[in-house]
Amino acid sequence: MNCISINYKKANAQIRGAFGFSAEKQRQFLSDIRKKCSVSAGVILCTCNRTELYFCGGEEKLLSLLSLYSGISTEVIKQTAMFFCDAKAISHLFRVCCGVDSMVIGEDEILGQTKNAYKNSCEWGNSNRELNVIFQSAFACAKQIKTETALSNVSVSIATLTANAAAQNGSNILMVGASGKIGQTIAKNLLSHKNITLTVTIRQHSPDRYILSDSRVKAVPYQERYEYIDRADSVISATASPHYTFTRLKAEEHIRTPKKRLFIDLAVPHDIDREIAGLQNASLIDIDYFRHLAADNNIKKMHSAELAESLIEKQCDEVQKTLALQKFLDENKVTENNAFLYKLRPTLSAAEFTAVLKAIKKE
Repeated sequence: MNCISINYKKANAQIRGAFGFSAEKQRQFLSDIRKKCSVSAGVILCTCNRTELYFCGGEEKLLSLLSLYSGISTEVIKQTAMFFCDAKAISHLFRVCCGVDSMVIGEDEILGQTKNAYKNSCEWGNSNRELNVIFQSAFACAKQIKTETALSNVSVSIATLTANAAAQNGSNILMVGASGKIGQTIAKNLLSHKNITLTVTIRQHSPDRYILSDSRVKAVPYQERYEYIDRADSVISATASPHYTFTRLKAEEHIRTPKKRLFIDLAVPHDIDREIAGLQNASLIDIDYFRHLAADNNIKKMHSAELAESLIEKQCDEVQKTLALQKFLDENKVTENNAFLYKLRPTLSAAEFTAVLKAIKKE
């Protein structure tokens, strides 16, 4: 298996955005790589931080096809993409699935996205036995790491940290910007907490259906947002608005109940008037607070990440032995050494086991 990765480490958001193919475009691309390139099977993963193509076969014509679909020149792709082959490609996939390669170490979302990418490939007829073994092993390894390490136990994503901070301050949440990308993720995280009541504002379009489908969510016109501020324990704003969504003067006019109230501003530039922190019992935190908190939590994750890397290395070695044995049996059609090989496999590294198979083949 080989991998071409356009990710946040070398490619900026503009370049990554060009590779953010729709589901239909992904399906057509996988079909084209089989028809037009020397590729027998492939999986394409598209997220905001990465687009990755895992494939069996050579890279001939692949870069040209990526350029055609993205509008990015092959020269730029060569400069910004990362290329992995064989054992390194397997290791890279495992690290991606386990959250070790993520911008936020240990985040869980990438595993679900990778599972969905693999599922799509299978449904579109673009997978094969080799990819099946590798991807299913990667998913199993991610589950093991989640169970045996604390890698995913410390919250590090800004959306999760925001939701946790709001939920800890009280059950009534008022949110502006719930229909945006980060807003939807925050809302989803909020609703994972018990006893949460979420009020979201809408303008001319409705927010994500997932949000509205929950009985704990109430959608109100944006113009009426101040009418709900008194009831709120926490107020979250995450929009691209050039103007304040909440000002101190307006908030002060509508707040009647004296209680601890948390304002969370995730916008750049700011959504919430800085002076709002001067209100009685009010506190204001912004995205920089969560960035610092995420950085601190990342340090705590480093020990777990080391344990995860050790497990990944072990499981990648096992996958390579499985693939080597499958290839050997397919090519040689032998049966007399099968039992011996299965017993020998656990005692050797992938390199050692492969060397034994080569020696038997020469006999």
